[in-house]
Amino acid sequence: MNLSLLMMPVMITGFLTEGFLPLACMMLVFLLYISGIGIRSNKEYKRSFEIEIELQAQRRELETLSQTDALTSIYNRGYFNQYFENLWHHATRHKIEIALLIIDVDHFKSVNDTYGHLGGDACLVHLAHAINKPINRATDIAVRYGGEEFAVLLSGCNPQQSKKMADAIMQSIQQHKFIYQDGEIPITVSIGIATLVPRPNQKSNELIEQADSALYRAKAAGRNRALLFSPDD
Repeated sequence: MNLSLLMMPVMITGFLTEGFLPLACMMLVFLLYISGIGIRSNKEYKRSFEIEIELQAQRRELETLSQTDALTSIYNRGYFNQYFENLWHHATRHKIEIALLIIDVDHFKSVNDTYGHLGGDACLVHLAHAINKPINRATDIAVRYGGEEFAVLLSGCNPQQSKKMADAIMQSIQQHKFIYQDGEIPITVSIGIATLVPRPNQKSNELIEQADSALYRAKAAGRNRALLFSPDD
């Protein structure tokens, strides 16, 4: 555009002045050629920009898929491992208490045996939604931990707050009835809860082991309950 404005007076003068017509024609051809290249380059740039946007969207979609459990659509174990380690290091530096809830579906094998794997899958999808519903802070996550186990990771929560969250999850499961093949299937869960403020050089596995121990005690005590880890377990 700027080049056209600069050359326009010269071309007009050339067309109006005797003896300069060939030069003016050459300048016009040159200007048309340059304009064509500019238009083509602009289209190519626009297309490359559109392709880059499409690729970025595809990368974000793939990243989301790699973090999400294919069945339940909540976070998967791989994302949990990554997020847990990052949170652990952050909590260690800033002396923040973190909590882990490990949730196991009671008598899940009987659901699979009675209603088949499709019924079992539907049950897990239903539970994932019910477990995730009470979680409303950006720093807290619910994940499918593996099989019929789920986990909830809480940042800045003491034992009382963590127990309150576990109770809210159990209440959410009770309120959201699992209906399958036009019938209600009663579902309960057992929850093991552990909280601590990570110390330097302390392994993150310690929190997982404590929550596992509390879960084992909850199931041994009759299931359908949430219990806090105790050093005496």
